[in-house]
Amino acid sequence: MKRLLVVLALIGCGDDSATPPDAPVDTLPDHPISMPDGAVDASCALTFAALAQADTILTSSSPGLNFGSGPLANVGTGINSVGVFRFDVTALPSTARILSARLELTFAATSSACSPNCGSCLGIEHVGNLALFYMRSDWSESMATWNQATAGLPWGAAGASQSAIDRSATPVAMTTHQPGASETIAIDASALADLNGVWRRTNQVSFELVPSNFGVFVIATRESAAEACVAGGYGPARLAVEYCP
Repeated sequence: MKRLLVVLALIGCGDDSATPPDAPVDTLPDHPISMPDGAVDASCALTFAALAQADTILTSSSPGLNFGSGPLANVGTGINSVGVFRFDVTALPSTARILSARLELTFAATSSACSPNCGSCLGIEHVGNLALFYMRSDWSESMATWNQATAGLPWGAAGASQSAIDRSATPVAMTTHQPGASETIAIDASALADLNGVWRRTNQVSFELVPSNFGVFVIATRESAAEACVAGGYGPARLAVEYCP
């Protein structure tokens, strides 16, 4: 009897760190982890990126003029202008669940459109607010003006400003611009689904950048290389999207 008690005592004094037989096993699944709301974690994410296929400004200071061939887009309250940018999103699945999206805009540091002989553009810049909207994509880079999207097709309201027709009812992002800085503008999470679901038209997505509070942002366009102020030109507007198939 004493020998049995000793054996039982030795068994009970085993290694406390031993895993009980019914303890869960700490392993990772071989597929993306489903989150409580049905979302999938970032391990499923793919990246899509595109450079602007068209860009220009619309300004009430010259409501009948087109600026589509210019090397920069002067988006500012000084001349009451807005910038418009369009991207080809054919390679982005129309059924994709978008996790994040951002618009990257490059400050044009020098340009003959600012001052002679590729002079500095910094003197034109001014701190202020910038609002980014989704917008309709049926505008022509070579014909869009303050009054019209393309020849014979007016905007819903001048400057592509009619809410929910020319552009989204509310901004999809807001930022404060600092003079001389390029901008990376992240689209609000609440508006990500609308990129594919509402504002994607014929595999194109467009944005409108609207300044306020004295803001002026001198943005390099896709035509900046032709001016030769910088070897190869400045980087044009770029749309980057992370998504799950």
